[in-house]
Amino acid sequence: MNVRSWPGVTVFAPDYVAKQLSLVMSLRKSSAWKGLFRGDFSAIVCLLFLMDVRDEYNSLASIYDRRWRHYVDVSVGRTLKALELGGDERVLDVGCGTGVLLERLGSAHPGLALHGVDPTEAMLDRARERCAERVDLKRGEAEALPFGDGEFDVVLSVSALHYFSDPRRAISEMARVLRPGGTLVVTGWCADFPAMLLYSVCLRAWDAAVKQIYRAEQVRGYLESAGIENVAATHFRIRPLWGMMTISARLKPDLYPQITDGHR
Repeated sequence: MNVRSWPGVTVFAPDYVAKQLSLVMSLRKSSAWKGLFRGDFSAIVCLLFLMDVRDEYNSLASIYDRRWRHYVDVSVGRTLKALELGGDERVLDVGCGTGVLLERLGSAHPGLALHGVDPTEAMLDRARERCAERVDLKRGEAEALPFGDGEFDVVLSVSALHYFSDPRRAISEMARVLRPGGTLVVTGWCADFPAMLLYSVCLRAWDAAVKQIYRAEQVRGYLESAGIENVAATHFRIRPLWGMMTISARLKPDLYPQITDGHR
């Protein structure tokens, strides 16, 4: 993101700041801008959510790994710990970002067929630099994955769930591209920690990208409704007040997920 206040110091990407200043100048005579100074709530909301999510990540792609190195290391490490791999599986990382998880998987298991999808082109460019040509990377949304049914043995998603516009649909899509009996692992921010509930309220007030932080039971419900079983959740902390969860499960071997909007 272009603006971060947790944990540590707030970071503003210079090109993002320039863009927003230009935007403010262009709005200075608009009704929304005037409404802001009159205390017009609708105008305030309009200005708060002018930021474009993809532009935010495009701006931060070059510093993302350095800025959140500890967070990335711990969350990726926990995800890897939940996996049992034979070494020749087809693996998809949903919301792959700069490709850290894919790089580590490739180093540990050279025989894996690795694939990643992310909505932000600059993050994918960083992933391409990191993973060279051994990983297939595509631009796309979690709610409409650009892959066929049952293509993957393992589907992973790390630190992306709270950005999904429709998490139930995103998880159904992950289940759709997973083969029967395949493994799904989701690591994300967790509302089972009281501090994260407060963080969720605050962050959603100023960050248009964040949709919601979920409890483990909520995610379990999404998984089970998509035909996924043997759901197991573990909780951990990045820092004392920053709570996370890793949820692992398997798609039922004799059942594809039921998707109600025509995909199945």
